[in-house]
Amino acid sequence: MNKQIKLNNAKEILELFEAHPKLSFDQMQDIINAYTGNKIKPIVFVPADKSKPQDLDRPKRELLQWVKNNLKVLDDEKALVPVLFFTTFKHV
Repeated sequence: MNKQIKLNNAKEILELFEAHPKLSFDQMQDIINAYTGNKIKPIVFVPADKSKPQDLDRPKRELLQWVKNNLKVLDDEKALVPVLFFTTFKHV
């Protein structure tokens, strides 16, 4: 499903991520990148522990935590002209 999204503040990014857990990590990065007018594209480093099964959702959880911790930074770096963009995700 393609959906046009306009985000007015960083809190809405957090709400969007929490409401749509099926968003991919790349889609989450693209949303932040578009919101800030290409000023911020977060990169999350997750240490690999070969002794444990791979946790594929950990990068998304880390990015969500980063957004929670940096709402003010995101609002400060918001693009002057709101960026409209399209994202694709499935409703479950």
